[in-house]
Amino acid sequence: MTGDKNGFTLMEMLVSLALFSVVVTISTDLFFTFQRVSRKTESFEHLVSDARLIIEQIAREVREGTIHYSAYPTLPLNTPQTTLKILDSSAVPVEFAFNASCPDNSEFPCLTIARGGSPERLSGVDTRVINAQFFISPTLDPFNFSADTGNYLADSQPRVTVALSLDNGKDAGDPNYIRYDVQTTISSRVYRR
Repeated sequence: MTGDKNGFTLMEMLVSLALFSVVVTISTDLFFTFQRVSRKTESFEHLVSDARLIIEQIAREVREGTIHYSAYPTLPLNTPQTTLKILDSSAVPVEFAFNASCPDNSEFPCLTIARGGSPERLSGVDTRVINAQFFISPTLDPFNFSADTGNYLADSQPRVTVALSLDNGKDAGDPNYIRYDVQTTISSRVYRR
C-alpha cells in the first residue's frame, strides 16, 4: 500500500526558509538604501533651495540698484570681494557679506545682508557657507566722470559675478555630506549717463 504523504520534508522546509530569508534580507537592504537616498536627496534639495533664495535676493538688489563703488576702501576692484556693497533704488546702502561668525552666534559661517543697519542672516541656519566671492565689473565706477581725461572711468554696464559654495554642515568624510557650488552673473539695470 502506497501512503500519501501530506506535508513537507525537512529539506523542503530548509530550502523554503533559506529562500524566504534571502528575499527578506534583500528587501530590507533595499528599503534602508532607499531611505538613505531619500534623506540625502531631501537634504540636497534643501541646500539648492537655500542657494536659490540667496542668489535671487542678491540678484534683485543688484538689478534694481547700483554698485556702491565709493564704499569700498580701495579701487580698482581687481580681486574678488567677500562683501558686495550696493545702493538700492532709494539710495539706501545694502551690504551682502560672508561672515565666519554669524550675528545669531550659530556654529556655521553664513552670508548676511545689512540694509542700512545691523546685519541679518541670509543663509539658512542649517546651511554652512564655505565660500562667497563677488567679482565686480567694471573695476572702477562707470558713472564717475574724470575731468582730467574727459571720459568716464569705465565704459561698461556694472555687473557682479557671485560664486557661492554651500554645504549641509557635515564633515566631508561623512556619507551624508552634501556640497553645492553655484555661480551666476547679474547685471544692474541702472545705467545713468
